[in-house]
Amino acid sequence: MRLNKVSITEAEGVFNAKQIRLIDMTPLHGFENNVKTAQIGYNFICLAEANGFEKVTVKVEGLNPPITPEQLAASKEPIYLIFIDFLGRFYFSDRTKNWELTCRASKVQVVKPVQNA
Repeated sequence: MRLNKVSITEAEGVFNAKQIRLIDMTPLHGFENNVKTAQIGYNFICLAEANGFEKVTVKVEGLNPPITPEQLAASKEPIYLIFIDFLGRFYFSDRTKNWELTCRASKVQVVKPVQNA
């Protein structure tokens, strides 16, 4: 089996949970002819607490996220998310010389934390 042909369509398969903890957000920019263009969405940097505290980044296009970076920074409680139309794919990185996971989703929702999520 070739790993670059494997697609993961359920976020729970990556996170080992229905939801994941948001730890940071960064701008997602488009690229045209290998040149960075305007912001097209956000990278949601998350912590998979139920999967060995792995850090996972999920790219979501759109400039109206359900939470802003400022709200995240001001929050005293952890913020948990679920991703709609999640897609994860593996690729071999020439930089790290390892298989890496890239994740995308069409939407993101903030959810209330669930015990043992």
